[in-house]
Amino acid sequence: MIELVDDLEDSADEALVVDGDLNPNRSAQRVLGDARFVEQLIEALIHIRNQRPASESDQQSARALDQLTPRERQVLARLAEGLTTPQIAENLSITVNTTRNHIQRILQKLNVHTRLEAVIHAIKNDLVD
Repeated sequence: MIELVDDLEDSADEALVVDGDLNPNRSAQRVLGDARFVEQLIEALIHIRNQRPASESDQQSARALDQLTPRERQVLARLAEGLTTPQIAENLSITVNTTRNHIQRILQKLNVHTRLEAVIHAIKNDLVD
């Protein structure tokens, strides 16, 4: 299962690279890959959540989540839904640059390097469904 999570993180890291040239009409499913990828991700996250007792790092993650602003929590929830940066911006009626700033602050506060890691932290700590 750990290999699956590592493979999913690698795939998601590549798929979720967002730059100024991203076509806003591209669907979230296309950005994340096919539906099977999303299904495997959900299965892996459920497995992780059910297998591991709360560790000190999980408790630190929970504390880090408490530091997020309400808007950052909204952005993180949209990331967990698989929305792209432009889709999040449109959904929350903010600019793409503001959305990127929120995402960067989320990554910093959670001490993670990728959007997928941030989403995993949020799911493990019941911040998102």
